[in-house]
Amino acid sequence: MDLVDLQRRELMRRLRDARRAALDEPCVPTASLLLEGVVLRLEACERAWLGKREGA
Repeated sequence: MDLVDLQRRELMRRLRDARRAALDEPCVPTASLLLEGVVLRLEACERAWLGKREGA
């Protein structure tokens, strides 16, 4: 497994953890907003990674 695949695997793990945490804190508005931002950021990273991977 190369470095890029390891980094993507870690990104996906963090995305899964952030989604799980967001579901666990639905009644705390500030926490929910922060976790939603984390999820959106990680999803953007995943899309960027896929775009670079497909373009290579």
